[in-house]
Amino acid sequence: MSDYPSAPRRRCIHMALIPVLAIAATLALLTGAGPAQSSASNSGHWGPCGSPDSTMREKFRQHQVAIIGRLVKEVEPVPWVPLGRPPGDYYFSTYRIRQIYKGPERMAERGTVKVLSRSLPRKLGSIHGLFIDRRLTGITSTHWVSERCLIVSPSRMRRAANSLGRE
Repeated sequence: MSDYPSAPRRRCIHMALIPVLAIAATLALLTGAGPAQSSASNSGHWGPCGSPDSTMREKFRQHQVAIIGRLVKEVEPVPWVPLGRPPGDYYFSTYRIRQIYKGPERMAERGTVKVLSRSLPRKLGSIHGLFIDRRLTGITSTHWVSERCLIVSPSRMRRAANSLGRE
């Protein structure tokens, strides 16, 4: 038996948990899981697709990339669950970029984009208008991500881009 009372030992255990809780809170805020984010900073985050009534103008404003692409590579399963996301079957889909309306120039130069999702269509050769965002998916990794609710027809994407002055 120790000569020390048990209360200080319990206090030491609680003190040891502080760094762990601080890291967990930081990760929650970085991934959008924390309650401290405003709805403005939440718009366009990976996961919920916002209001079903959001217009194409709002989607262009909210998302980092808007393209028309053709699915060109077999779906690659992801053996891990992205940080801050619910469990599910995540996979990478590779799209050949046919037209880019919004996004970094280097994306157009590469000609393809690899997108992480759990709900994008899987039919090879299918062509879609996609809204895509770069998001934290691991402690130190980011990927381009999208979901089925961020897909539009190529003609709708073209019309919206033309009406917004994007060519």
